[in-house]
Amino acid sequence: MERRGVTMNEIIEMIYQCYQGAGFKSIWRSLGFDRKTIRKYVELAQSVGVSRGGSFPEETELVEKLKGLGHRGLLRETL
Repeated sequence: MERRGVTMNEIIEMIYQCYQGAGFKSIWRSLGFDRKTIRKYVELAQSVGVSRGGSFPEETELVEKLKGLGHRGLLRETL
């Protein structure tokens, strides 16, 4: 089985849905990604300061923060 690539837009959508209170199962149903994949990106977002209790950053700001993680090899397959 071939691995499906994940676009930055899909990553942002996963993070946003989780931020809005959706569970991994709900996000899986809406986007079709494995719960492990969803968890990976949600945890990366948390590592750059995104949390349900705080304000959601502007999309461009979040993309830049996530791309910054890519320089450390964390998002290499996405960027």
